[in-house]
Parts: sequence; C-alpha cells; structure tokens
Amino acid sequence: MKSLFLISVLVVLSGCNTIDSTYNGVTDIVQGVKDDVVGITAGTLDSVSGVIRDTAEKTDPEGTTE
Repeated sequence: MKSLFLISVLVVLSGCNTIDSTYNGVTDIVQGVKDDVVGITAGTLDSVSGVIRDTAEKTDPEGTTE
C-alpha cells in the first residue's frame, strides 16, 4: 500500500512539473510571436508613412503655402 501511495505521489508531482514546463514554454512562444508582430507592424507603418511623405512632397506645387 505504501508503494502504491508513493507511486501516486510521484506521478502527480511529475505531472505538475510537466504542466509548469509546458506553461513556461508556451508563454515564451507567445511572447516571441507578440514581439515579432509588433516589430513587423511598426516597420510596415514606418514604410507606409515614408511613402506618403515622399508622395506628398512630390505632388505639392511649388510656392503654395497653407
């Protein structure tokens, strides 16, 4: 009976350790994906704003003031 209890405790403890490791791994993956998405979005918006700025400078007639 003692050995069955000991085995049960070890199984529960190893299961908790596995769940904790899985949670930490998933948290790291989600954080990495979030950082990538933020970086890509920032780069895309920066590129688009540059294109808009260049287009505005090229289409603005000389000598006009607002």
